[in-house]
Amino acid sequence: MYVKRTLVVALDIAENLIRNYLADLAHQRVIASVLNIPFRKSVSEEIYSIAVIHHLESEKVRLQALQEFHRISTNQGETVVSVWRKWRTQLKEKIIERIKQSQDIDTLVDHQRPWKDSTGKVLGIRYYHYYTWKELKNQIIDAKFIVKERKIMGGRNKDGNFLVRLLKK
Repeated sequence: MYVKRTLVVALDIAENLIRNYLADLAHQRVIASVLNIPFRKSVSEEIYSIAVIHHLESEKVRLQALQEFHRISTNQGETVVSVWRKWRTQLKEKIIERIKQSQDIDTLVDHQRPWKDSTGKVLGIRYYHYYTWKELKNQIIDAKFIVKERKIMGGRNKDGNFLVRLLKK
């Protein structure tokens, strides 16, 4: 009987998060940047990037991260990415109100904000970018992926995130 062996590698830039990774202790842990993943080309059959890309501060580096996923993915591999969605119910209402008042909306869709623990203590300041589908789709195409599946999900109103399953072109 053939048993497929699986190697799981958790990657994070935050040392304390990767040290406290609670999954199976046999999993490898790597401290690295998503912009320069320390793996050779075409090595990964599955990549999961959950709530990562939208924290990168420019379109250029968000695209670079997707290109890194493409570089390390096998031709048959899948890459799953989730990002925050611009036209989520909560944000849409704020955007429309600002537009009505002829106010700038940039600070709603690209901004720094406190990252807090469960007690409300501020652990740091984090950047947030909210994607439109057109913007995300263009970056996916530019990174030489195709969309296998797209879902809108998460958040208070179940419309807060895009979740996409990608394949190499």
